[in-house]
Amino acid sequence: MDDIFNGLNERQRQVVEHTEGPVLVLAGAGSGKTRVLTCRIARLLQQGVAPYNILAITFTNKATREMLNRIGLLQLNTNGIWISTIHAMCCRILRMDIDKLSGFKGSFTIYSDTDCRSVIKSYAKQYPQSEKVLLDCALGHISRMKNDRLSPREYCDKTGFSDCDGLEHIYEYYQEFLKKCNALDFDDLLVKTLELFEARPDVLEKYGNRFKYVHIDEFQDTNLVQYQIVRMLAQGHGNLFAVGDEDQCIYGWRGANINNILEFKKNFPNAAIYKLEQNYRSTSAILNAANRLICNNNMRIGKNLFTERNAGVRVDINVLNDDRSESEYVSGIIYQLTHHMGYKYSDIAVLMRINALTRNFEQRFLNYNIPYVVYGGFKFFERKEIKDVLSFLCLLVNESDDISFRRVVGLSKNGVGEGTIDNLQRFADVERISLVAALERVDEVAEIKSRQKSGLKDFYSVYLQCKEICNGDDLTEIVKLIIDKAGFNRIYGGTDEESEIRRLNIGELINAVDEFAKENPNGTLGDYLQNVTLMRDFEGEGDDDNSVRLATVHSVKGLEFRAVFVVGMEEGIFPLGRAIYN
Repeated sequence: MDDIFNGLNERQRQVVEHTEGPVLVLAGAGSGKTRVLTCRIARLLQQGVAPYNILAITFTNKATREMLNRIGLLQLNTNGIWISTIHAMCCRILRMDIDKLSGFKGSFTIYSDTDCRSVIKSYAKQYPQSEKVLLDCALGHISRMKNDRLSPREYCDKTGFSDCDGLEHIYEYYQEFLKKCNALDFDDLLVKTLELFEARPDVLEKYGNRFKYVHIDEFQDTNLVQYQIVRMLAQGHGNLFAVGDEDQCIYGWRGANINNILEFKKNFPNAAIYKLEQNYRSTSAILNAANRLICNNNMRIGKNLFTERNAGVRVDINVLNDDRSESEYVSGIIYQLTHHMGYKYSDIAVLMRINALTRNFEQRFLNYNIPYVVYGGFKFFERKEIKDVLSFLCLLVNESDDISFRRVVGLSKNGVGEGTIDNLQRFADVERISLVAALERVDEVAEIKSRQKSGLKDFYSVYLQCKEICNGDDLTEIVKLIIDKAGFNRIYGGTDEESEIRRLNIGELINAVDEFAKENPNGTLGDYLQNVTLMRDFEGEGDDDNSVRLATVHSVKGLEFRAVFVVGMEEGIFPLGRAIYN
């Protein structure tokens, strides 16, 4: 028994010992919440609770493995315990009982994001007159509808989305398509489980009786559906142990509902609430700054983090003239840390709100010979939208670039697919001409249908207009006009966050061109593309074991670094501009 409590502070020990009734643990960053959660489960097992009666819900597979490993080190019997992500738990339940809902079998397929996009593509083929902007953002809207349990009409009323008829039509098609294929998307794993519990009290009773002790980690990241599932499972025995931190609720844009924590006491009037405020990760200088900042939030229960560690290096704030100065400053400090102060590159992270800001740092790091990785994302010039624009520019400079042609000819959803391109390629091969040159003679290709010919002619018309733009003198203005004429802002014109970030990335590419033009006054579009190609070839992949991490604040949640730079803290970027309406 003592093994469980070894190393716990007094408050952590109190939490572990509280094994009955609803409990909310407000665990500040670095306060040992995973250890407390693991020890609490171990405590139940040592008290004689059957593993079969314990459920622990995590939010990542990594957290699941870590919890299982920690319990395993205590050499306790865990046969029958459920420790998993909530999606894995729901999938397990549905495999056994989804046949009790009409229209589905336990052999259902789980559709990936790629599969779901294919369903939307299928809709677009069946209804070619559909607005592309709506198609691009449809999956995001459908996901939010499901997680908020709203019909398309209710969703549009709540959000003000204008094309309600179009969204409703896509939603009905999408759901019928999945049902026909006996398939569920990731949101359905949650929604169908909740529907099952609501429609079949006997099924809910079966799982409610089994899981006498329900634990849930990262409680601040739960959405409405997840919370309802957990609450229904725990309602019989009333033993719900929730661990979270209202100050770390950073996934509101993904559906996380802060009210699940703020209203816990209201929903469970006899709940005990504990605060884990001792931090084992950061220095007091960092914690004091964080406490002074976060205390301004009004949607919190409130806590004050402290540490027994020394004050450490003070938090340094620097206001720089522009993003180039910022990346230059950070690169210089990293050089000092690694060459004169004993830091490894892997000790350092540069954090930002959106990946679009990595480009300046990537270029500056190359100048300083600083190895880096873009954590949780692609390097700037490897992102889809950037490669799309660069491929179109390459095609303007070199019309024989058939690889670039294949990448960009169908971007505007003009009905041109692989089959059409293959037919055009065969014609071009016979005539020994490029694919661009073949467009001039597309009417001679009998295998291509009239609709696809029309799409190819539209593309060729835009291409020729962009070729004319290339004759201008101002390189930055040339690229801006080409991006506009080629319709890239329309291609990525969705209202979802992903589309917004893609547009910001394209804007950052224009900034990169502008920098090149200022440094190379006589530089041409071809010169710029050559510069990018050589830089990309030089980059390599970096050494994951000893590289600076370039990352968004979302992607490194829970990780630790000796030195952290937070950059781009400007109005409209951190947070994004649309936050002003919230």
